[in-house]
Amino acid sequence: MRTERSERYWLWLLLTVVCLPRITIDFYLPGLPAIGASLHASSGGMAATMSVYMAAYALSTLLCGPLADRHGRRPVLWGGAGLYLAATLACALAGSMAVVIAGRFLQALGAGCGTVIGRAMVKDRYAPSDQVRLMALLSAGMSLSPVLAPLPGAAVVAFCGWRGSFGLLAVGALLLLAALVWLPETRAGQWAGGESLRQRYRRLLTDRHFLRCTLTISLGYCTYFAYVSASPVLLEQHMHLSPLAYATCFSLSVPGYLGGTRLMRRLSASRSVARVLDVAVALNLAACLVLCAATFCWPSSPAALVLPMIPVMLSVGMLIPACQVSVLQPYGDMAATASGLFFFLQMSTAALCAWLAGLVQERGPAPLAVLILLAACGAFLAWRGLAPRSAVCAPGAVALSQDGK
Repeated sequence: MRTERSERYWLWLLLTVVCLPRITIDFYLPGLPAIGASLHASSGGMAATMSVYMAAYALSTLLCGPLADRHGRRPVLWGGAGLYLAATLACALAGSMAVVIAGRFLQALGAGCGTVIGRAMVKDRYAPSDQVRLMALLSAGMSLSPVLAPLPGAAVVAFCGWRGSFGLLAVGALLLLAALVWLPETRAGQWAGGESLRQRYRRLLTDRHFLRCTLTISLGYCTYFAYVSASPVLLEQHMHLSPLAYATCFSLSVPGYLGGTRLMRRLSASRSVARVLDVAVALNLAACLVLCAATFCWPSSPAALVLPMIPVMLSVGMLIPACQVSVLQPYGDMAATASGLFFFLQMSTAALCAWLAGLVQERGPAPLAVLILLAACGAFLAWRGLAPRSAVCAPGAVALSQDGK
């Protein structure tokens, strides 16, 4: 029987599993200019540390989902955490930018396991009525981790240098490996041998509900990830903010995301997830229009870039957990595989977005805002254009509410 203490420990461990990879995305960002100066790297090389991480993160989620369905959750988590630890130590000791980039690639290969398996474990262990609450909690942790990470990252860089930021991440990986000793296996049943992995992926990629949720979250995620990847250059180099001032500005979007997750939970108590997403994609598009207008009117003002990101994050805080709850409901027999493919497509889109943001970041905030607006338009069109043809929800578009009705 589950006790309150064991459930609290379980949730904290799941949060650690899914948040450590996300913290790694940009914990080092305040020290990125220092890394470039120390290792004599170009701005393209510095941008590659982000885009390479996201590309490898996407690849990891594609690989570890089927492995977790076939071999169990625990072995894959152990392997991923070990690889993450070794790669983080390589980054901390790097003598060239090529080593940092390679280390970031291997970091992400290990890190992606936690992102996929954490969500699959919730699907394994909890009833659908509890999944709304828990997916919102995990999604909030996953999305806020990269937003909050630069502030402590700036403090670590100030006192320990950029190598210290990777050293602290390595300590986190060691603690995670120790905690995994008590993590139980949650996979129910065995891998079904009648359907190949290729057939499973084909089934998912031709499913209208899966595509609708995946494209919506992938493009909606880009409306703030483009800002995440380009903001160090824009705010520190173009607008001459200090690393601490940059991290402070960056963290101002946190209340927006928290408000979005709270609003999503409140609305889902009386409305279907699909109705919540109707509101989220419309709000996202409107907020991105405001961002675009502000950066064109005040291109040299940090406020024109930072303040409109608060309502953008409000919409993303609604959109991400709602899509994550909805997308896995029809796929109980292959939850980790569906979760892995879902994240692969999301992170692949984010990697492309980071690359595009790196191309336009030298031209100021307005081109970045246009890129963000295009992503918002894509999310809106994907959600509306792939809506079920009938008035009845598609099989996966479960109208979950807080009480499970």
